[in-house]
Formats: sequence, structure tokens, C-alpha cells
Amino acid sequence: MKTKFADFSIRWKLTLSMLLLALVLLVTSSTLFFIKNVQSTTDNLQQTLSTLGTLLAVESVSAIEFDDPLAAEENLKNLENFPSIVTARIFLEDGTLFAVYTSPTLRGKLPPEFTTHKGNSVPLNIFKKYGLIHFNIPIKSGDDVIGFIHLVDDKRDINRTVRNHIQLTMLITSGLFLLAFIGAMVLARMLTNPVLKLSSDVAYVAGHHDYSRRTEQESKDEVGELVGGFNHLLEQLEQRENELSEYRHSLEEKVQKRTALLKEQKERAELANQAKSQFLASMSHEIRTPMNGILGMAELLAKTKMDSRQKEFLATIRNSGESLFVLISDILDLSKIESGKIDLESVSFEPGSLIEQTLGMFATMAREKQVELIAVIDPGLPREVVGDMQRIRQVLTNIVGNAVKFTNQGQIAVRCTSHTQDHICKLTISVQDSGIGINEKALKSIFDSFSQADGSTTRKYGGTGLGLSISRQLVELMGGTLTVESSPGMGSTFTMQMTVQQIQGQSLFSEKDFRDIRIAIVDDNGENRLAMKDQLSSWGAAVTCFLDGEEALQYFSKPGNCNTFDAILIDRRMPGLSGMDLAKALRNQAIKIPALLLLTCVQECDDHEYKRLFDELIFKPIRRQQLHDTILYILGRKKQNGDSARKQDNATIRKLLAKSNLQLLVAEDSEVNRDVLSGMMEDFGLTADFAENGIEVVEMYKNKEYDFIFMDCQMPFLDGYDATRQIRNLESGASKRIAIVALTANALTGDRQNALDAGMDDYLAKPFRQEQLIDMIYTWTLAENEEVQTASPPNDQLELPRDMPDAPLDLPVLRGYTKIKNGEGKDLLDIIIDGFLKNGDIYFSELDKAIDENDCPGVVAVAHKFKSASGQAGGTQLMQMLIELEKMAKESSSTAGLLTTVSDIRKEFILVTEALPNVREQL
Repeated sequence: MKTKFADFSIRWKLTLSMLLLALVLLVTSSTLFFIKNVQSTTDNLQQTLSTLGTLLAVESVSAIEFDDPLAAEENLKNLENFPSIVTARIFLEDGTLFAVYTSPTLRGKLPPEFTTHKGNSVPLNIFKKYGLIHFNIPIKSGDDVIGFIHLVDDKRDINRTVRNHIQLTMLITSGLFLLAFIGAMVLARMLTNPVLKLSSDVAYVAGHHDYSRRTEQESKDEVGELVGGFNHLLEQLEQRENELSEYRHSLEEKVQKRTALLKEQKERAELANQAKSQFLASMSHEIRTPMNGILGMAELLAKTKMDSRQKEFLATIRNSGESLFVLISDILDLSKIESGKIDLESVSFEPGSLIEQTLGMFATMAREKQVELIAVIDPGLPREVVGDMQRIRQVLTNIVGNAVKFTNQGQIAVRCTSHTQDHICKLTISVQDSGIGINEKALKSIFDSFSQADGSTTRKYGGTGLGLSISRQLVELMGGTLTVESSPGMGSTFTMQMTVQQIQGQSLFSEKDFRDIRIAIVDDNGENRLAMKDQLSSWGAAVTCFLDGEEALQYFSKPGNCNTFDAILIDRRMPGLSGMDLAKALRNQAIKIPALLLLTCVQECDDHEYKRLFDELIFKPIRRQQLHDTILYILGRKKQNGDSARKQDNATIRKLLAKSNLQLLVAEDSEVNRDVLSGMMEDFGLTADFAENGIEVVEMYKNKEYDFIFMDCQMPFLDGYDATRQIRNLESGASKRIAIVALTANALTGDRQNALDAGMDDYLAKPFRQEQLIDMIYTWTLAENEEVQTASPPNDQLELPRDMPDAPLDLPVLRGYTKIKNGEGKDLLDIIIDGFLKNGDIYFSELDKAIDENDCPGVVAVAHKFKSASGQAGGTQLMQMLIELEKMAKESSSTAGLLTTVSDIRKEFILVTEALPNVREQL
């Protein structure tokens, strides 16, 4: 309405405004008169009926006193002279109806019965109900109320007055409105004629661009001033028009030149961007190919026999190569994000397992810094969701890696919660550390590219400053958010929130798995303790927690308390009474104790005493599947092996592949990569045929039946894509379809899809690890055909002779030697054990000689050689004792203080030499 009024002419606006004002005045005055008239009529009616009701009340006293309803009704019939009274009733004091009068003119139903209140103090009551006026008049005999008269009036007098007033008001208002309209039209025309003329001139100037036109000024009022201003404006516009016309001609020439220049620059930018993309693709391929050779050969070299110094050099090579690979990936990701060419995948994955696997990558680094990694997974977390698993893993890896890097003590907790509604799951993953924190200034730019909290030349921590920037952009591309809260010295908390789609399916764990199982947890870390309690409770277990070893020992020392539990989970590292000490104390008690499980890191499990003190180990960071299966296995409710042949351990896979007689074909034009692939496969008992280009691959496929092909994508003469297409055409109609996996250094957007579109089955990017290579072969050849194996517990559970109180051998280390043979085909295990048993006496002879000659440097040299041999032979405890001897000899000037230590070493050596032959037979 407001917009329509604004479009009216000024004449009509003035006319309507004056009419509206007149109408408001007329309506207001008529309304006030109407209200006053109606009120006066109502007051008169109420006064009349009140007086009438009072007279009837007086006349009805005798009828009520003599209980004569007929006389009362006769009195009420006098109301026939009052047509507006539709009914009248007389009630006794107790509310009983005594007499009734109904008007002959009554139409419709009577109102409901009216019941009065008892008592003689009810005042005159006048009210409105059901559109009628009601009167309640007491009937008094003296000062006592003996009844009531209820009169009901239909307000016909009032309504008649209202109708008459409305008719009169409409007649008067219409006449006055007509006069006002005529006056408004005349006045508006007088006021708007000059304005309309000016408006016409403005329209002409705007339509014809004739700035020489002028409007005649007829008065000196406001409109006259407006006309004068308009004429002055036209003079200025006419002058500006002449100047602009001259400038327009020169500007057109400049625009043409600038447009040509911009077009040229645009073409150059497009060519540069295309060149950049080609350069990135080329750089990715060229760098990843030698990187694969470096890391692959380093992985193979790690399986050979080396001394400690060589192992240190090799570790440096591998760490440097992996760091370079991360740097390259960050640069490529940043480039892809900036160019808008990064694609997101939608695959199903287990979010809880993804978090646990990511934490497992940093277990060693955290253990070296004595920082505890904790995964707090919401028991209600969906088993499977759909999202970009690799990108989420990339972001989580970056954040957790930073947390480990910048945390020197304390813990790092990764929490994952979810909220699901209508199959849409909102995931919240937070990483909280107790590290150095971030100051307020650095916090504002922490997600900027190339930004670091410490960018000085003396900074302690390395890095490119790309990780967090890429992480936030990836999360935002997935429709989520990445935020941080931190303060110096108080640690940091990074929170990632995103929305994924939940897949309906059976839960990973059943709530009935731990029914009737009672478990005790002994852990000084409150976060870890609570996380395990919540998880075990969600599976149906009854859980009791103890804050430290002292509290647990005090409780379990009381008679009968141990029998209330089925299993006790004990943390290895606790202040005061450690987990090992608590287990010793419980074992020494002459009572039956429940199953004991040690919570420890992989690097800590070398201690031989755990086999004597604990029934099983649970490695940190704790994974739900490991926690679940280990406890059920120890309690005899579940077999230890996995539920799929795909999850067989490396030893089982090695045996399966070695006896499979698989025919493998590898297409790779790089000699270094061919050597890496050959070495990795030979370590698992596999051999392969090699082709250097796509033409050779197709010809070899025609002449021999293969089970699996690794196909490099970029090769001379014929690339891997076209070679794959030709092979797929050749096998068209055949009953067997060979598995082809892309093996490429390309890592840009679309490379994976290009491989799949060409007919390949999977994609393995360089550089790759041996585990990834073997897993790819196993997955596409044997995994679907192997039966699920359920066997006895693995060799970690092998028992040593009962007469040996402590058999300090590291069985996993010794078992690893069974997988490797030397050039003559002899097991490495036999070589190491025979060498240790042969050289032991020589070491002790040299050691005794150095002590007799008070030659501390000689003791250091012998201890150094002896400790390496002991570690290779699985004598972990013996190696630790020799390390201590080497340290003591370096700090001493006399060998006299070393005699006791040497004596203990000799005893430990005897235990090892007695245990090794028995272990060899079992392995």
C-alpha cells in the first residue's frame, strides 16, 4: 500500500491526504457521539429496569411469605408492557425457582437457569451474559432477604438507538465527505499545476537529453525556488555534457588499447596456469619416483643385518625421506586447493577405527617423549559413516602430529562424539594436548598459509606452516569447521566438526558381549581410566576403578575381594607402586587371583617378567577392538584370531603367498623402482616378470597367463592407461578377469579416477611401503578365496620350560628371523642363535682379561659388542645389563667395582643359553 501511494501524482496525494484528514475528523466525532448516545441509552435502560425490578420485589414479598407462586406469576405478568424483558424469574433464598415469566415475543431458547448464592447479603447485581442484560434484585422482608428476582432484557431499545444513530451518521458523513472532496480537488489543482509543469520539463530533458531547455518561473515561493534551481542545474549539465563528449572520444581509444592488453595478459595467465598444472603433475611424478626408490630400498635395507651405527644412519635416511614426502604432499595439496581442483570422495568407513589407527602412527614418538596418547570414543558412535576418509585422516594426522611435536610431558587426548538425526551424523573430533600452547598473537594467524607460532630464525620446531592451513581448507571443503583454543603453557585444543551420513547396520560390538563380566581398572590417568570404564560399561561389564596401585593393593589384600572380579587391567607406569610391582604383590598372595592384563606400550613389552606376571598385554594407545577381543579371549569367550582372512598377520600372509605360486607381471620403466619391487616381493617369497613399457606388457600378457599386474601409468611408447584398455579388450568374453593395479607417482586430482576409468581395479601411489604393496597383491589374489583360520594362540603364547623361573627371551624378535633366509637358504634364526652360543665364551674371556688388567676401555669395548649380540639373540634383559656395564666402565677408573655386575651378567647368560635351544625347536 505504501509503494502504491508513493507512485501517485502530487495532485492525488494532496487530494487523498485532505480527504483522509476530513474522514478521520468525521469518523472521530461520529464515534464519540455514538458512544455517548449508546451509554446514555444503556444507563436509562438500567435505571428503568432496576426501578421496575425493585417494585416487583416489593409486590412479591407477600406471595413468597404465603407460598403463593400463582400470585407471584400474576405480578410478573405486568411485565408484558415491557417487550424488551424476555423473561423474569423469582428464586427463593435457597435458590429454588418460585415463579417464571416468559415474554410472548421471545424467540429462540431461554438462557440457562440462573442460580443465586445463598445468604441475605447479596447486593443488586447487574451483568451481561449471552448478549442479554441480566438483573438480580433481592426480595426483602424487613432486613431479611427472602428471595431474588432475575430479569433478562434483550437490549432491543439499545439496538434500535444504535441503528438509528448509524443511519444518521452515514447520511451526514457522506454529505460532508462529498463537500470535502470537491474542495480538496480544487485546492490540489491550484497547488500542483506549477509542479506538474516542472515535472513535464524534467521528463522532456531526461528523454531527449536537451539540456538547453528552461522552465518559466511564475512565483517566488518554494516551487519558484525549485524551478530556479532546476534551470541552474540544466546550465551546469549542458556545460558538463560538452566536456564529457570531448573526453568520451579520447576514452574510447584508451579502452580499446586497455582491453587488448587485458586480453593478452589473460591469455598469458591461462597459459601460465596450464603450465603450472603440467609442472605440478610432472614434478609429482619425477619426485615421487626417486622417493619410492629411496624409501623402498631403505625398507628393504632395514631387514638386513646391520650394526647400531648403520641402523642409525638408515633411520635418518627414512625419517628424512618421509619428511620430504610430507612436504611435497603439502605443497601439492595447497596448489590444488588454491586452483579449486581438489576432489572429495564419499566412502564408508569406521570413524572410531580411523581415530585409533591415526593415534597408532604416533605411538612410538609419544612413547619416546613419555607422553600418553588417549582415544576417548563415544560408545554411541555410529559404526560406519560416509565421507572422505582419507582427507579426514590427513587432517587428523596433521593435528595429532603437531600435538606430539609440541608436547613434552603429560598427555594428548583425542575425543570423538556424535549426534545423529534422520541418518545425518554430526561428528565432533577434538585433539587436546598439554603442550606449550599458542600465544594470542600467533593464534589469530595459525590457520594462515606459511604461518607458524614461532617463525624466528632461532625457532625450536620445524615445519612449513602449511599443515593447519591445508587442514582448515579441507575441513571447510567437506562442509565442516576447524577451530582452536589455546593459551601459552596451558596446551591447545583443536576441534573439527563435520556432517556425514550414517550407514544403518549392526553395531561393531554387542551390548551383551560382557554380560556378567566384572572388571577392575587400575590406572592413575583419570582420562584413560574413565574412557575404558565407559567403553566396558557400554558392552555390559560391571567396572570398578582404582586411582593407583596402592589403593588397588589395599583393596585386593582383603580376603575375598579378588574373587569378585574376572579380570584386572593394570597400567604399567604409575607413580608409587608401578603396574609390575602390583602384579608381583598379587601373585605373591596365597590366593586365587583373576586374569591380569597389562596396559603398556609396544616398546615396553620387552621386559621378560610380563609373561610370568600377566596373562596378556593390551598395547597403548588402547584400541577398542583389541580391548574387546583380548579380554574375551583371556576369559575363554572368544578365539584370538580375527574374523576375516584379510586380517591375517604378516606371518600367515607370507606363508600363503609363498605357496600360492602366483604369476605376477610388473610394468615399470624405472630401473630403481624395479629393484625396489623385486626386493619387496622376494622378501615374501614372490617372483615377478618385468616389462619396461606398455607394448611389452601387452605382448607378455598375450603369451602367458598372469594372476596380477602392477601397471605404471607413465611409460614410453605406450602408457599404462592404453595398455590396460588393450588388455581389457583382449580378455573380453574370457571367463577370468585379471586384476590390474595402477602403480604411479602421479598424485594430482583425477589420477585415481583416470586409472579406474581405464579399466584398472585399484590405485597405489608412490612412494609406498612393503606392507601396502603386499596387501594389494593379497587383496586382489588370495583374500577372497582363503578360508578363515581359527587356530591356537599365536607364538607369543609359547611356553618355555617350567624349570626355568625366568626365561628372558623376546619371542617376537626371534620369530621375525624365521621369515628371512640368507643367500644359501639357511634360516637367519639358526645363524644368530648358533653365533651367539659360539661367541659367548669368547666375550667372557675378553671381559675377564680386561678386568684382570684393570682396563676399563677394554671392558667398554667388549660390553658394546656383547650387548649387540645379546639383543639380536632376543636376550633383552641380558642386553640391558651389558648396557649398564658399559656405562659403569666409562665412568670408572677401576674395574674392581664391576665384578658384581659381571657375575650377574654371567648368570643371565646361562639362562639365555639354556632357553635358546628350546625356543628354536618351538619356532
